Amino acid sequence: MDFPMFRPAPALLLALVAAMALPACKTGTGGTKKVVTEEVNQADPGPSYRNGLATLKAGEGGGKTDYEAALRHFEEAVQIAETNGSPTARYYYNAAWTAERLGQDSKAEGWYRKALGVDAGMGQASQNLAYLYIRNGRAAEAADLFRQALERDPNSLTIKNNYAAALGEAGQYDQAVSTVHQILAQDAENVQAYKTLSRIYFLQGNHKMSRLASGDALKKNDKDADVHNNIALTFLKEGNEGAAVEEFKKAIELDAGNVEANLNLGFLALDSGDYQLAGKCFNTVIGVDPGSTDAHIGLAVAYRGNQSFDEAVAEYDRVLAVDPKNKTALLNKAIVQNNFLDDQKSADKTLADFERFYPSDPALAEVKAKIDRRKSEKDEAARMQAEMERLEKERAERYTAQSALATKRIGTASAMLEKYRTLVPDESFNEVLQQYIDGVKDALEVEDLDYLTEAVAYLDEFVRDQYVPGEFGATIGEYDGTAPTAPTPQPTDPAAGTTGGDEGGAADPAAATPSEGAAGGDTATGTEAGAGGSGDGSAPAGDAAPAANDGGGTNGDAPPQQQ
Repeated sequence: MDFPMFRPAPALLLALVAAMALPACKTGTGGTKKVVTEEVNQADPGPSYRNGLATLKAGEGGGKTDYEAALRHFEEAVQIAETNGSPTARYYYNAAWTAERLGQDSKAEGWYRKALGVDAGMGQASQNLAYLYIRNGRAAEAADLFRQALERDPNSLTIKNNYAAALGEAGQYDQAVSTVHQILAQDAENVQAYKTLSRIYFLQGNHKMSRLASGDALKKNDKDADVHNNIALTFLKEGNEGAAVEEFKKAIELDAGNVEANLNLGFLALDSGDYQLAGKCFNTVIGVDPGSTDAHIGLAVAYRGNQSFDEAVAEYDRVLAVDPKNKTALLNKAIVQNNFLDDQKSADKTLADFERFYPSDPALAEVKAKIDRRKSEKDEAARMQAEMERLEKERAERYTAQSALATKRIGTASAMLEKYRTLVPDESFNEVLQQYIDGVKDALEVEDLDYLTEAVAYLDEFVRDQYVPGEFGATIGEYDGTAPTAPTPQPTDPAAGTTGGDEGGAADPAAATPSEGAAGGDTATGTEAGAGGSGDGSAPAGDAAPAANDGGGTNGDAPPQQQ
């Protein structure tokens, strides 16, 4: 987007006891003052016209100007005047000026032309119409208007300066520079002429001369905000963005409501992602010039950057209410509706409006492609989300089942640990089982399916492969709940001739193998010499000796394998 430079604000017609001597475009942030209006008289446009003036004047002193209400009054005055055959140039002019404030350029142009039709020498109407032309890319027509005005008043340096500015906008640089030099030959202190010269050189691409002309203007008046704005633009074209920003800020410091400086700084803020500053600048412009399309679109982009998507759409709608064919507003509105508000129906409607106005515009296909791609991405994201939810549900169900199994395994393994603790020949073996049990408990606290599944698997493997080969009386059915729990084994009773074997039956003394070197000729219970005996190598009187960790085992069996 091109950055605007200085453009004098349209002059407001002074009429009816200087009732219009208020700031040309100012609006405040306060509330709207109450307007006392006269009763409409269909035979006299005067009351309606004065009502329009009073409505505009209510915006003075920080109040909010209700341009829409003022325009209704002026339009009413024009209608009554035309009906009664008494139209005046000032009725048309003020209606045009107010319509321009609202961005209704087409309507404003028509009324400016009617004002000039009534009074061809009305300078304000001619000037404002020319600026309207320039703003809408019709600079040659603007130059022709100023040329005609200059013919009527050849000594007016103001008209001559405006003529030079229009020539520059139309690309007629040599004639434009020559015209400015004519002004400076008559008035070497003319600051406005230096500003116009700076603008012409800028448009021509001669940035060095543009800066020199701005420097000359600063020498005449270093408090001119427009000059600082122009210098900033030159810096920007030269790639010195930091210096440009400082000059824009200087311009705003000198004139807080400077439209061009606020627009330019706002656009730079958008580019750098400073949406708060951008919003502030564009709101300032709208306060001064409510019909500024650039300001409303810039503010919409700032709202989008701040995630205020509904407000962004509202700004685009304000532009479209005045200009339903505005390409930028239509396309950006569709993008916000589709990509950020997830409102594809509204986005399709907005694009249908665009297509109706610009059926062959390449931007349409590009935006449609983006929206279709966005829809495909959304569909894929929805599919993936559904799949993730299905997997999560499945995983949750698996975890619930695994958690129940783990709790059960902890219970049965812990019971087996206690039940067979005294029968396991090595306490460290029991410690390993306890570690596996504790591992499952830890996994339950973590609530991780994979961890829990792995912990249960380790416990299962240890119990199945190491703990229940059968020699302790434990069974796998006892562990996994597929068989009744076996009775708790009893310790060996020597008096009854029992052993701690699998069956628990009586031992046959005649079949017992005597220990080699057993003291006193007593019959041993299968323990080897020195196994748990006293100092003479015999087993202590009373209970049978427990199996030792030196290779002996109950009933002569090998001890369980340790892991």
